Amino acid sequence: ESLFMFYTDNKIVDSIVYNKVMLMKKLHIKYSIDIVIPSNLNIDNIVLISVLGNLLDNAIEACEQVKFSRRFVNLKMNVKRGYLLIEVQNSCLENTSIEKSLKEKPEEHGIGLKIIEKYCKEYDGIFETDISSQQVSSFVSLKIKD
Repeated sequence: ESLFMFYTDNKIVDSIVYNKVMLMKKLHIKYSIDIVIPSNLNIDNIVLISVLGNLLDNAIEACEQVKFSRRFVNLKMNVKRGYLLIEVQNSCLENTSIEKSLKEKPEEHGIGLKIIEKYCKEYDGIFETDISSQQVSSFVSLKIKD
């Protein structure tokens, strides 16, 4: 299973997703990947790496708290009306809160969310997170620059 799996024509997105999928396999997290995006998004690579990386890191971190049989991460990415849309759904514990840290160093809690919010502002997008019945749903939109 060490052969590189291609999810999209975009090399940056592919490498992030591949890396996170390898981690999810190791942690026994079921996953689904549905990505339909062009090879060039005209969004800075640092922004793509930061936003997608943090969204998936948060999802994986939440899944680690859940028993194996309930672990899942679903990733959807596409482009609509000039915006890159990223949706991540994942399992979590019953009383999960965005404010409650799962990190070994609690002072690092929330840094990833602040980074996502910062880039969403810069790219005229939005960042929403909803937690309900043992599931987290995160949504990001980033305007693709002309």
